Amino acid sequence: MPYFVDDKMELKEDIGYFPLPSVSDKDVTSASDYWAHAGIGTGVRKDAMTDEMKNYFSFLFSKYADVCMYDFNTPPSMKPTIREDLSDLYQEMLDNFGNVNTYAYCWDVRIDAASNEVLGRETPNLALGNITPEEWAAALDEAVEQNVG
Repeated sequence: MPYFVDDKMELKEDIGYFPLPSVSDKDVTSASDYWAHAGIGTGVRKDAMTDEMKNYFSFLFSKYADVCMYDFNTPPSMKPTIREDLSDLYQEMLDNFGNVNTYAYCWDVRIDAASNEVLGRETPNLALGNITPEEWAAALDEAVEQNVG
């Protein structure tokens, strides 16, 4: 986000924010679904989980969301403290995240390899305007039908 916002933490003039697009009522994801990053996945050996380590993690998890939001201008994977100086954009994003029905899955981890190849080939065409969203969806639907049935 830091590259997309101005010094007041509002979107730069040439950047937009919008919900996931829908193609039809058969879409698996809806406009209120969002992507979420994994946060701070952490593994600790059982024998290393000392009181000092527990205190460290308590400190880390109590600060993580606010440091992400206010020091690095990045929406965190945990709910931050809502402060008065939070920009309208970030407030809108957090409100939207609070209304998520489900979190969207990345296509490339949910579809077969052959269909993923079509996804990789057709997505740049969509982004460049060489095909319409409907053509992109049809190409993916056809690939999945052929490869998965």
